[in-house]
Order: sequence, then structure tokens, then C-alpha cells
Amino acid sequence: MLPSVDWIKYEDFKNTFAAMYAGSVKSDLFYAKARNFTSTIAMRLGDSNIAESVYNALVEDVNG
Repeated sequence: MLPSVDWIKYEDFKNTFAAMYAGSVKSDLFYAKARNFTSTIAMRLGDSNIAESVYNALVEDVNG
């Protein structure tokens, strides 16, 4: 049985997706360091006044 068409399309672009994701992570790290944040999560949560511990607890509960 052949893989689905969607899987074949993904296979054609998986390196592109990986490169785009890696670039996004590097960009977030750069801006977090340049703006003196302790982490990229702290940078992303900064405007919403949500503590990192609250975010981490939520992620742990959802994935736990």
C-alpha cells in the first residue's frame, strides 16, 4: 500500500519545514537575549503578565 498523498507532500518539504522552524527558534533566542529576558518563554509571556511557573504548570498538566 502506498503512503497517502499528504505524506508524500510532507516528505517533499520536510527539510524546508525543519529549516524554517530552526530559524524561528534562533530568532526567538536572539531577541530574548537582546532584550535581557531569562528565556524565550519569559519573552513571549511578558506582555500578558503570566508567570513562567503558571505556564509550565499548565503545560505539565495538559501533557501529564
